Amino acid sequence: MRPEHEPLEREVGELLAAQPPHAAPRTLESRVLAEIERRAAQPWWRGGFSRWPLPVRIVFLCASLGIAKFTLTVAMAMAGTEVLARPIAWVEMMGRFYKASVAVGTSVLSAIPPHWLYAGATLAVASYIALFVLGATAYRTLYLNK
Repeated sequence: MRPEHEPLEREVGELLAAQPPHAAPRTLESRVLAEIERRAAQPWWRGGFSRWPLPVRIVFLCASLGIAKFTLTVAMAMAGTEVLARPIAWVEMMGRFYKASVAVGTSVLSAIPPHWLYAGATLAVASYIALFVLGATAYRTLYLNK
């Protein structure tokens, strides 16, 4: 704390201490009690894990462990195959996928007439400009003219 701020802080503290406490709304107690009753009336599966019955929690944990074991077993089985055993096979597979994707994209783009592509690009740019203008106008209207 800086020494030159002490008088101001003291004055603000005294001013705040002199303020009367705020009273709670009259309906607050009834709303809180109604919410407590609503939450207590919810079925067990809508509550947290700790509210579940013990047998259901045990079944859930056993099922989760079974799924985890199955996933690890499948991953270990795949690790024994040649594709995962040879790291270069992944690179080769990704290269083939990339070449196939480029071939499909090229054939699709060559099937579209050029004037459609130009019209689509023009529409996209015009939509972007319109969105920018509408956003700037809304900002200017809502926030700057207050």
